[in-house]
Amino acid sequence: MFKNNAYCNIIRVMRIMYLREALFMGQLCKICGKILNRSQYNKDGTLKSCPRCSTENGEEHVYYSYPDDFGTTPKRASGNRPDGPQSHCESCRFEKDSYPRGILCSEVDK
Repeated sequence: MFKNNAYCNIIRVMRIMYLREALFMGQLCKICGKILNRSQYNKDGTLKSCPRCSTENGEEHVYYSYPDDFGTTPKRASGNRPDGPQSHCESCRFEKDSYPRGILCSEVDK
């Protein structure tokens, strides 16, 4: 019983932290319910959302081709993402005047 209570408390704290982050740090996507300023990937990993573009959209994650429109670096490599994806799309990172056509969360197979 104690283990279940401890587990439930951990889950509650995680939910509270997630909601707190959503309230104070970013909006939620109206399609998937996840925070817009956090990168998301589609099912097969060929699309990635840009936190800045998604936040500017204000309603849905905006996806671009991954890794083509983002780039990678060994400095950002992790156990989950050994290829080291850049967080923001190249257009945001290099302040380009044009952006590739974004794919909205409502159009992505998750």
